[in-house]
Amino acid sequence: MSRYLICLVAFLNAFCALGQEGFQLPEDVDKITIPFKRSNNLIIIPVKVNGTPLNFILDTGASHSIIFNLEKVDSINVQKGNKLKISGYGKRDPFEVYYSSKNQLECNGYYSNNANLFIMANDNINLSGFLGVDIHGLMGYDFLSNFLVELDYQKSVVNIHGGNSKIKRRLRRSTKIPIKIEKRKPYAITVIENNDGRANLNTLIDTGNGDAMWMLPPLEKSIIPKKGFPDFLGTGLSGKVKGMRSKVDQLSLGKHQLNGVTVSLPELESLVNYSTDTNQQLDFKGSVGGEVLSRFKVFLDYQNEMMYLKPRENLKKGFYYNMAGIELIEGDLQVFSTIEDVKLKEINDGYRNVSNDGSNLISKRKVITLAPRIFINYVRPDSPAAIAGLKVGDEILKVNNTSQANLRIDKLSSKFYSKPYSNIKFSVKRDVEIFKVKFQLIPLI
Repeated sequence: MSRYLICLVAFLNAFCALGQEGFQLPEDVDKITIPFKRSNNLIIIPVKVNGTPLNFILDTGASHSIIFNLEKVDSINVQKGNKLKISGYGKRDPFEVYYSSKNQLECNGYYSNNANLFIMANDNINLSGFLGVDIHGLMGYDFLSNFLVELDYQKSVVNIHGGNSKIKRRLRRSTKIPIKIEKRKPYAITVIENNDGRANLNTLIDTGNGDAMWMLPPLEKSIIPKKGFPDFLGTGLSGKVKGMRSKVDQLSLGKHQLNGVTVSLPELESLVNYSTDTNQQLDFKGSVGGEVLSRFKVFLDYQNEMMYLKPRENLKKGFYYNMAGIELIEGDLQVFSTIEDVKLKEINDGYRNVSNDGSNLISKRKVITLAPRIFINYVRPDSPAAIAGLKVGDEILKVNNTSQANLRIDKLSSKFYSKPYSNIKFSVKRDVEIFKVKFQLIPLI
């Protein structure tokens, strides 16, 4: 499973035309900068819902905003509404949500006083353990619809630009790509070259997808990858999605060509709601996700149906699957106590400060850290981790030189996608046994 949140899309059937004004900039404000947390190529923004602070994934693939996890939220006030049924990718029947209108949303001064929300009534989807941060829902079209929105993955900020912003002049040096807003979602033509074949695919520009690209059936035979391996692709609102993972020779967005791009090809039977989804383009052939988008500074102009791309330094970085073959999940918080050496550069003898070079004075200090335990949640058969003997349920105590107190699930997981053929060492606890394993990160394709 790649990064767990691959395609958490809100297919809110038959509700595309729900009216609302979208987000607004305060009067006399022409730019707002919103810092975000980045995990597994996803943009996580803080939004207050009627005064209650929550975290949302900014998802261009969500036609409406939805709250799907309130486990750790003491209380939240929402306006009265109605119960509905929605569906998404995965083998699960449509489920019940609560539709509420006229809510107040606010994000660093960027606000909406007339927001529609869908709230999962009887279920919670808790992604916090996979992403290392509490996630409460998806923020969709209405956050993006009124202004030029700049996504800066490198600096981890979203910039909202008003009509008087000077940024549009600077965009002349960017690659200009037409997009089509269909049913509150942005689509663009992506050119795929593979096996000596070439095809122009109508693809969703999907910030809620951490993968590089998904390709959906039916596809032209000339571009279907010949090599691949079966895998658990991820979790959607309607359950688990299975399929194949492979690569294509080249993906092009405008003039930018990316080689050896990883693609996921979900099984048709996993997309039980795909063919009947009334909130999707009929010729929709896949999605371009965060693994590609994060290699650019992305500007989305829904009003003028245009996307601008500025390549970053990592544009030509290689594309890899999870070369370890394991997925991780956070467990309960635990208190860790460590002793650190501290070199003193200045001491106080009670009367005056005395400087020194720090070479002889060493102090010990006790550091208390509260951090989640990390466990293995999935092991791909025949993967390097499986061959080394790792199993589901094993607790990770140390990775290379990083101790358990300093392990963070997003940074640890990212190690599995880079530096092919490097070695990685684990210290692992299984029941009461503690043991060590070492294996090599080997590219599958």
